[in-house]
Amino acid sequence: MSKRIPTVAERVRKALRIALRRNPLLRRGRKLNAIRVATRYSFHTADIEQMLSEIESGYLGKRGA
Repeated sequence: MSKRIPTVAERVRKALRIALRRNPLLRRGRKLNAIRVATRYSFHTADIEQMLSEIESGYLGKRGA
């Protein structure tokens, strides 16, 4: 009985499955680290109503709300 050799496509699919299983952990770690770094800083922000008004005026094509 001869042993079947996997095709290149089968090997690629297998490699992708393995990479996709491993990758979420790496992405989660990177995201958590980015949040940790960002919390070390303090930035000025606008009032939420002001920000929403500016966003809406941008959608409507208005200048200066």
